[in-house]
Amino acid sequence: MGNVSLEQAASIIGEENVQKLIDAFPGGQIYFRRDFVEVQSRNKALVEDFYSSTLSRKDFARKYNLSESSIDKIIKSSIEQKHNI
Repeated sequence: MGNVSLEQAASIIGEENVQKLIDAFPGGQIYFRRDFVEVQSRNKALVEDFYSSTLSRKDFARKYNLSESSIDKIIKSSIEQKHNI
């Protein structure tokens, strides 16, 4: 889809919400993944599976089609979020 103007964003999410984004990320660019919700759902399932399974990291990597380091990052992130680190 390319770049979206602030006017286009405001027509969808409202001027107040656009201003919140500008205040939070002044001068920055924001990238919205098309599959963000899909990835979040996958990561949630992966974490739940991780704590209830005896699979190795290597097996998890195969099962979720990710690298072992990606598995580590997802698990680490879930731990940090859980403990507000």
